[in-house]
Amino acid sequence: MITKESQTKRINIKMIFYERILQLYYFSSFKEYQQYFVIILGEIQYLTFLWVPNMKSQQIGFYDTSINYQAFAIYFTRIDQLIYFQFGKSQSFYLLALMTQILLFVIPIILLILIKHKQQVFQYTFLKLYFCLSSLYCQIFIITIFIPFSIFCVDSLLMIIDILSATNYIDIFLICLTFGLLLLFGIIISILCKETIDLKKDRFQKLNQTFLDYVQLILFILQIIVYGVIIDQNNAQILQCILIITLSLIKILQIYQFQYTNNKIINLILIISSFGLTQSIVYLINNINGRKLTLNANSIIILLFIGLSKALIEIYEYQEKVLCNNIMTIKQQLSLKYFFTKLINEHFNETHKRILNAIITSGLAKLQDQVDEQAHFQNYDSNFLSPLSMEQFVTKKLKQYAKIVQKNKGYDLHYIALLYKYGLTNLALNQINSLLNSFLNQTKSKGFLVDSENYSNRQDSSSRQIHHQTISSKSMKSNSDDVNDIAKKNTSQRSKLLIQGKHQLSQIETSRALLLKNQIKTEIQVRFYENNKTKTQINDIQLGVELFLKNEKRNQNLKNTLIILINEKIKFLSQFTNKKILDSDKIFNSAKDISYQQYKVENKLFQRYQQFPSRKIQSILTFYQAEILNNYIEAFKYKALTSMPDEQLINMDSNIKSTFFTKKVVFLNITLEDNQTLSIQRKSENALKFFQVHPDDAKLFNNIEYILPLGIQNEHNLLVQRFIQTSKSKFYLNSNQTFFRYQNILMKTCQFIFDIHFDSISHYKFSAFFSESINQSAYILVDINHLVGGITESFFEKIGFNEKTVSQINQVEDFYLPIELLIPNFKKLIDSNIQSAITELRFVKEVFFNRDEYEKKQKRQQSLTSTNWSQLDKLYIFDAEIIISYFEIYGYYYYIIEIKDLKQQFNSKKSIGQSSRSKAQEGLEHFFELSDLSENEAVANSPKAFKAIYSVKLNDEMIDLGDEVELNKKQIAQPVQILQPDYISFQEPNILSPNVSNTPWQDSSQIPLQFSNQQFHQQDYFNKQKDISISINDSKIINNQDEFEDENNKRASRRNVEDNILKRKKIVQGEEESSSNNALKGIKKSQFYKKYEMILQLVEPIYPNTLKLFLLFQELTYFITLTYFLIILIGVQNDLTRFIGEIDMIQLHAGVMNPHDLYLQMRQTIFTYQGFLGQGKLTQDQYKKLSDPLYENIAIGYYEFKDGFIYWLSNDYLTPFFKDKNITAYYMLYNATQTYPIVQNIREALMATLSYYYQFKLRFESRQSPANQTYQIYQFANVYNFHYWLEDLTLEVLAYSKNRSIETSDKWNLIWIIYLLIGVCPLLSSIYYYRLYRSKFDKYVNQFRYCSSYKMDLEIDKLKSIVKILNKNTETLYNYQFSIESKEDNILKEKQKNDHDQIKAKDIKVQQQIKNLSFFSGFFFIIFGWLIFLALSIVANIQIADYLNKYTATADTYKLLQDMTLYAGTLFRNRDFGLNFPNLPYLRQYDKEKFYVTMDISLNTITTFLEFSYSFDASKYQVSQDFLDFFLNIQQNDVCTTIGDETLGFLTQYCDISLQGSLKQGLTQTLKFIYSTITVQMAMNNFTKRIEYNWYENEGGLIVMRAAQIMSKQFKAGMVNVTNQQIAVSNSISIIYMIYSILLMLYFIFYLLPKLQKELLLVRRFILLIPTSVLFLDDQFDRHVRIIIAGQEY
Repeated sequence: MITKESQTKRINIKMIFYERILQLYYFSSFKEYQQYFVIILGEIQYLTFLWVPNMKSQQIGFYDTSINYQAFAIYFTRIDQLIYFQFGKSQSFYLLALMTQILLFVIPIILLILIKHKQQVFQYTFLKLYFCLSSLYCQIFIITIFIPFSIFCVDSLLMIIDILSATNYIDIFLICLTFGLLLLFGIIISILCKETIDLKKDRFQKLNQTFLDYVQLILFILQIIVYGVIIDQNNAQILQCILIITLSLIKILQIYQFQYTNNKIINLILIISSFGLTQSIVYLINNINGRKLTLNANSIIILLFIGLSKALIEIYEYQEKVLCNNIMTIKQQLSLKYFFTKLINEHFNETHKRILNAIITSGLAKLQDQVDEQAHFQNYDSNFLSPLSMEQFVTKKLKQYAKIVQKNKGYDLHYIALLYKYGLTNLALNQINSLLNSFLNQTKSKGFLVDSENYSNRQDSSSRQIHHQTISSKSMKSNSDDVNDIAKKNTSQRSKLLIQGKHQLSQIETSRALLLKNQIKTEIQVRFYENNKTKTQINDIQLGVELFLKNEKRNQNLKNTLIILINEKIKFLSQFTNKKILDSDKIFNSAKDISYQQYKVENKLFQRYQQFPSRKIQSILTFYQAEILNNYIEAFKYKALTSMPDEQLINMDSNIKSTFFTKKVVFLNITLEDNQTLSIQRKSENALKFFQVHPDDAKLFNNIEYILPLGIQNEHNLLVQRFIQTSKSKFYLNSNQTFFRYQNILMKTCQFIFDIHFDSISHYKFSAFFSESINQSAYILVDINHLVGGITESFFEKIGFNEKTVSQINQVEDFYLPIELLIPNFKKLIDSNIQSAITELRFVKEVFFNRDEYEKKQKRQQSLTSTNWSQLDKLYIFDAEIIISYFEIYGYYYYIIEIKDLKQQFNSKKSIGQSSRSKAQEGLEHFFELSDLSENEAVANSPKAFKAIYSVKLNDEMIDLGDEVELNKKQIAQPVQILQPDYISFQEPNILSPNVSNTPWQDSSQIPLQFSNQQFHQQDYFNKQKDISISINDSKIINNQDEFEDENNKRASRRNVEDNILKRKKIVQGEEESSSNNALKGIKKSQFYKKYEMILQLVEPIYPNTLKLFLLFQELTYFITLTYFLIILIGVQNDLTRFIGEIDMIQLHAGVMNPHDLYLQMRQTIFTYQGFLGQGKLTQDQYKKLSDPLYENIAIGYYEFKDGFIYWLSNDYLTPFFKDKNITAYYMLYNATQTYPIVQNIREALMATLSYYYQFKLRFESRQSPANQTYQIYQFANVYNFHYWLEDLTLEVLAYSKNRSIETSDKWNLIWIIYLLIGVCPLLSSIYYYRLYRSKFDKYVNQFRYCSSYKMDLEIDKLKSIVKILNKNTETLYNYQFSIESKEDNILKEKQKNDHDQIKAKDIKVQQQIKNLSFFSGFFFIIFGWLIFLALSIVANIQIADYLNKYTATADTYKLLQDMTLYAGTLFRNRDFGLNFPNLPYLRQYDKEKFYVTMDISLNTITTFLEFSYSFDASKYQVSQDFLDFFLNIQQNDVCTTIGDETLGFLTQYCDISLQGSLKQGLTQTLKFIYSTITVQMAMNNFTKRIEYNWYENEGGLIVMRAAQIMSKQFKAGMVNVTNQQIAVSNSISIIYMIYSILLMLYFIFYLLPKLQKELLLVRRFILLIPTSVLFLDDQFDRHVRIIIAGQEY
């Protein structure tokens, strides 16, 4: 991650988005030759618009008459044109751009935001490859991808607009989305990524992002707009020429603005831009003048291009030469940045290098007297300048750069990158931290560059008071002063490279700065690994550190979880104090919550113990059961389990040899503060004991100086600074010996190892580990002033001093003892650089430290003066074998002297033959034998320092161990880069460490932090402490001895790893129950065993019958409701689908006879015009004009009749009505004057009609007369016969359908009522059993009625004391020892106290009153699902009833519209047919009667329809909006226009000339005209004789017939749609409820049942919330609980 989670939370989502884009962009990079190829493609791409100026441009082939270079340029740089060339254009190609954007930009960004631990994820090859591909795509997007993908969008959009339809709007939206993503991505990449951050030029970045870059992006967009908008080829090319000229000039200008540093790339851009500029100018001139490009023009382009490109390159080289010549005097920010960037990326050619070498060398020679600076850089070219000259030059220029930026009152990330690139990584880290901290409103960091005076001023005064005065405080000039002066001068010189001030960063700049900071951190981390890579087994140690931090965090989290739970329990118990009446529901809910928390923590602890059965987890689990839950029998069981130490378990799991998990190892988390102090943020529990810090001084132990030996205190910060600069340390992930001070001048050896981390705020954090050192040789630390700065206690043992004398020596306040007083020849030895020697060693006799108190006060300060040391009779003189280790710091040395052996000279024999310590040990050997445990503890315990058991208070500001572990993982995951630093290095630094060259410090295999399994025995001169066990009920936690396995057991555990793992699994599987049962035999004898058993009986889960019956009836309720909607799903669909069929049946008459009448009316019209011709009313031409359209389209009527005939005979719903139905049909007898009847089935009769109609069709198409033909006589003789037979059948169908709708409505109402009555029965039963089930909860809640305020206060005090002790000393939790005998003794004591104090009576007085629990919430929950059923069933029933209620009126209306198709348009045809009766002798009297009946029906139908149209109310019918719109439109507007020419066909020609133009006025006026015309003619002669010879009346009737047909179809379609919608609504409601009920039943079984069982378990565990005084001592409470247990199987 670029930032850690703790910092990212302070920044909004936009910042996170920016960071992830930057991370994705910098994830990978191209190789140099790949960059050249991509740049060539990108630079040529914008030139291709010269040859493809718009979307209508003709595609260019690769070869016409010669090889076409434009085609190569277009198709190799433009993927869009290449695809068009291969596959042609398509409106779907934009999807390619959209999918690419989503796959390679959107999804990777989302993944980076969602992935928390990215370094682990990136280890997977596929995902890493995916991110690499996405990163490369981002880098080349603007260069090569933006234009082709935008062209895809433009082309697709224009093609879709050309064929725009309703379905294309989705495509238009997706195209706009795609182009928006392209534009947004391009803008983000331009703003965020196109300017280099780290000065590397391997990602197509520029040195500075300027306004011209955004202009360039705008010009690209304008090119795309011109391509899509401008249709004219010439105009498009003119505009493209202007844009290309502008782009070329911008690119050339950016070269001279120092945007690029790579000479090859610069030359490529200049060459391509020159070509584009010259060719665009020539094309522009030719297009303006209207001339075509000729061969001469191409030659001109080539000549101009060569000349211009050569001139531009020469100008650039001249500019660069001027820069090199004036580099020593140039002070412009951009020029300096450009120069350093070229220098870093090695973009200077050999000529410029030689020029620069000469100029810089000459300039530095002139300034030699002025320059006196030292700096350390790692990146320089030895062939360019010497390291010293390079340092001087870069330092001078960086100072100038910093002054320029400071003067402008700004900041420059590139300057920080320069510091980072030239090896000043710590300075760069400090600078960027200062910049970011100002953005985050944090204190500005000064890091390692703070002045010594400021450092001194910022030291904590309390901390400084407890430290001894350092050497620098002396009045005389000392080596310490010189070292501090050198360090201060070096710091001051480096501080001049810092840019001071506060700067407000934008979110984008902050994101870029965070990326740069991450790169700096990575570089530092790599340096740490690289500079210490010679250390062996570094990975093993790092894994050990990681596991240790994980284990620490895990245990700490468990402790924190317990503390949180205890506080929650305290909060819960506080509700019972000082309250007489309690809210039962509130108590129940809060008790259930705290019970759930306890249950969850218990499971968490047990699962953790199953995974990691360590003694610590076992202790925590036992503590939890005993002290928090008061469940002593469970605590007793857990205590009996078998566990192992942490180190054995971890070693078994990971096979790590480094023992980081023993109590011998001390952990300190140390932060390097801004003022160079090393503050201790967190320490392990054994730290105070290890460093022998008294508990009273624990608060002072917050700084590493507290344990530094006096001789190194003043210089230690310089050593740390040197380590940070050089990244070299013998302790970095490697264990070595060092010293710590534990009393004034006394120091002690220990093993030390550390790992380093970073966080988002501070610079460095150290995870430091200390352990006892087996090497307890005698050492003397000599500081740089040759004063004794520390002595180990082993030195005084060798001399023979006892503890009292050593203590008196250690009480000397100012131990300024020159080393020459102890070793007179020391100066000679170090001058000769001697490391090992035998020399004289002196020390004052102990007699001068053993005076009485008054003499001590007078003499103590004199005992170590030169007066005593100069008198040989006051000294012990030894021949000492010593080893001197030398350690350099800024030209001075401090020393560690190891005293290998001492031999006292004869003249200074001491009276004491052996040390008092040895005597004491010998005297104790007969008294007791030290165990392995006491030996281990003896290393860290001192009888002077520890007089009682104490605990450590943890620091409130604990570090996030998870971050450190994550950083360790990141360090392992990232490949270590091989660096070759060239900066001037210090000697290998060390922190408080000896470095003996001749002999090793100790055997590495005997060091706990080394890679060994062996144990060691420490010198045993400390007294054994007595363990103290204190009851927790007395507000103290039992603190037992540290338990360790002996050496043989540890070796055996290594040999039996598999056995231990199997044993752990057996614990999980319960195979240790036998041992627990054996242990319980003893507890069964306890007088409280029945109480324990009562708790177990109440806590164990049960499943009461009432709960089972409740769920059974709930399931039955919803199963019944499910069947109701299943019936609706099937039945309603069948019923309503049948109504759709019945709608067709209502159309039977019109459906069959309407095509018949259309066919007949066309023939009748011809007969009428033939009559007009015969009577001389028409000429032959007029007749031909009138009859030809009818002859030509006569087949229309036949085919419509045929299709209708087939459709109706195949209607299954009509089959029952056709059954046993016959009709009498009349056929021609012998001649055309008589007919005879034949009774036929309706199907046979209609089939005969269809056959005769076909003969009619053939006859008319041949223009022959059908007079006296069989088929004509059959048609005319049966026309009314068929009409009224089908009308009777249709009326029968209509009546049947209307009656069925009423019956169906009654049926569904009855079904609904029945299911309501049946479904409510199991619902009421479930409510009854749920009430019984919940009633038992009142008894569980009433347990708290026995908990008085007084007893609750006692329990709260107990829990508070536990929290206090846990916060003070976590080890009490990890070493908790449970004793049930002690617990029972405390219970008995409390009982005796209660009997004496009569507290029991007091409790009864203030006993709490708790009301019964409310049943309303549970009741509502039970019936809520059924209420959903009730609501949905009502809605479904209302929908069905509403449909069926409207069906009758709808069917009548539909029948009216069908009649309109039969009668409204056929009035003129019926009139002409009646007038022709005298010419048809075969017609019967029946036909004459039916003629007049038909005329009356037709007039009545028109009247009824007009009344209907006037009073039409759409809400009363099942009609659609489409029908309503058509119906209203056709009534008032032109009938022909409303119907449409496509529907009317050949009848369109009659719209204006028929029916006196009434069709133009709407259907209403047309019907009125027809009605009035027929009525008048009927009144005149009742159609006995023709009076008028009008044309086009029948043709107008055909148009009216068509209008009625269309209106009928619209009505039917609307009715069918409404019916289908009703079916869909009913099905939707049914399916929704069925899914709901199924999910609800599954919810009851798989969620509610476990939830209620869990709730019951939590309620039963309320007993674990009861105080022990009530739980074990209240008889009434005992009876109450036993009543609950007796009735628990309810």
